[in-house]
Amino acid sequence: MNSHRFLHFLGRELVYGGHWFSLSIASLVVSVAVLLHEQPTIALFGTVYLLIQTLFNYNHYKELGQDAPTSRTLHLQNYRRTLPWLTVIYGIGFVVIVLVFSTWNTLVFSLGLLLIGLLFTMVFKGWTRKIVGFKSFYAGITMSLMVVFFPLFFYSNVLTTSIIVLFLLVSFRLIIGTAFSDIKDIETDAGLGLKTFAVYFGRDKFLAILQGANIVSAAFFIVYVWPATSFTILIVFTALYTFGFLYLARKPSRDLYLLTNLMVDGEFLIWPLILFIATMFT
Repeated sequence: MNSHRFLHFLGRELVYGGHWFSLSIASLVVSVAVLLHEQPTIALFGTVYLLIQTLFNYNHYKELGQDAPTSRTLHLQNYRRTLPWLTVIYGIGFVVIVLVFSTWNTLVFSLGLLLIGLLFTMVFKGWTRKIVGFKSFYAGITMSLMVVFFPLFFYSNVLTTSIIVLFLLVSFRLIIGTAFSDIKDIETDAGLGLKTFAVYFGRDKFLAILQGANIVSAAFFIVYVWPATSFTILIVFTALYTFGFLYLARKPSRDLYLLTNLMVDGEFLIWPLILFIATMFT
């Protein structure tokens, strides 16, 4: 394999192998740690990255061959036989880091989150044929528990009102992002009988609903946290960012796979930078 082909493979692996999204969620956890006035560590970042990669690999391995061919599934097919081994390696890695750098309580909580994530693929995915939007709420809330409460256990912190508000904010953002990600799969999901919000409302109507939810939720949280400068700047940024990708998606010819895989999945990579900028105004 020459250098050009190798770099091309690495680029596709970064996006289609789930690393871009896992790095984004790990960056979100770092941002939460900063908001909790804790010192982010490589161990915290690495643990969350490996946990998300474990769930990603397991889910996509189980779904290979079931969904319509996409750039992601075609890429993963190149090393389908190694996906189970990669999943095990990622899982062992995250357990080892937690044991070395945190507590048994953190490990128990982490394994509980891992089980909840795996159960969607193993048991609850069928519920998306019965309950409209079940997938979006399940994935969004599960990841929010991981993002907000994992640092709480990792640093042996205590539950406060601010943490609950942060959990609600992150939940709204992740549910919106997860629900948006289903728009690109409307035809496939409809054929499988999956009742995602996108299938139920249709593309254009659902984009309008998401935009309304984005604006209303942002206004609510800004009013609630005011005048907390870092929180406010972060909320304004994420509302504008979400407004942007929802606006871009209105164009019928827009490549929604590219928009989802890059812009939506990578949103939280910017959060630490936004918080750093916000500190200049506090």
